[in-house]
Amino acid sequence: NKNWKLALKCLKVLCGKFKLKGILVGRKGCKLPTECDGLIETTDFLSQGELIDKYRKSKFILIPNKVDASPRVLVEALCCNIPILVNYNLLGGWKYVNNNTGAFFTDENDIDKGINYILDNAINLTPRKDYIENYGKENSGKKLKKFVEKHFKKDIDVSKYDYLYI
Repeated sequence: NKNWKLALKCLKVLCGKFKLKGILVGRKGCKLPTECDGLIETTDFLSQGELIDKYRKSKFILIPNKVDASPRVLVEALCCNIPILVNYNLLGGWKYVNNNTGAFFTDENDIDKGINYILDNAINLTPRKDYIENYGKENSGKKLKKFVEKHFKKDIDVSKYDYLYI
């Protein structure tokens, strides 16, 4: 699900061409490309608090995943105001990628376009704001309320409650 083969190819570009530093969570002891020597830290899995702390110190998150229905780390990064660099072929979660949140890439041959977009526009990107305005609890809750009203009216009448969202 995590598409480790693509991640390794992308790490060569991130480290070799861009000299970016990074952290790989849950990959303690993994063999990395030589281009990443001294640039990439690997850790075991982190607690939620430790992971959020790492997000807050990051310029962006790389999501090379392909067969993954909207990776949790993608939304967590957005909520921590971290731009996302997402595999265009991701099964789900691509709806979160736009000019305010980050960029797409397809493989190691075009990842530099996404990296450049994020680095060049970092000050103007608003991942958290975009997520909250378009998804977040309130907006998603309103959509859920409409869905329940439409499809489950016989079972539960949510319209009788004075709720804006569920």
